[in-house]
Amino acid sequence: IKNAAVEPEILELILFLQKLGANIVIDTDRSITIQGTRIFHAVEHTVMADRTEAAFFAMLAVASGGRVFVEGAEHRHLITFLNAIREIGGARAIVAGLADAEAKIKIYNRTVERAKHLASDFKCDYASLDSLHKLKEKLIVNCTSIGMHPNVDASPVDVNLLQKHMAVFDTVYTPPETLLLKHAKQTGCHIISGVDMFLKQASAQFKLFTGIAPNTETMRKALS
Repeated sequence: IKNAAVEPEILELILFLQKLGANIVIDTDRSITIQGTRIFHAVEHTVMADRTEAAFFAMLAVASGGRVFVEGAEHRHLITFLNAIREIGGARAIVAGLADAEAKIKIYNRTVERAKHLASDFKCDYASLDSLHKLKEKLIVNCTSIGMHPNVDASPVDVNLLQKHMAVFDTVYTPPETLLLKHAKQTGCHIISGVDMFLKQASAQFKLFTGIAPNTETMRKALS
């Protein structure tokens, strides 16, 4: 089979058949080779969670402002969905916080219309990410998925644009130190990682639920 679909459900089926004893090989060019066999054996197999259903319940939480715990769903099957939600929600929350602090804000986005829409809500400047040729800002915040695993060799900001006086905050937390943060550290910038953000969020949520301030150092060790 050439140019085969390689959605998680297809890969799950192939894995199940391989466990049974089927000889199936997937090549990097999306071709699948199947060798017939007459002998199969009994196996135990756990069916993957329905990623569409998981995304549906997650969207209900986003739309209602509520909280939903989706058990059994795998992050690797929801990366596209989670990245989209992250870019929408994460950027808006950060811009809102900066606006409350009366900061001068400029939003860069790979899609100019998205930048324009968000900027119009907070009455700030915007531009295409492609126009990022010169920076004078004191704080740079990456709210995109650029640099996230597995694309760890990518950065939204060229290293030559970074300056020592800047603070650089990357909301990506896989990997803990992105290429952007590595470049910022080498330049002498003050850096804030996505792990720091993740830890602060978890700490605040824990206190809201329990009324107890957690030991953040213990939490940090658990994350590492």
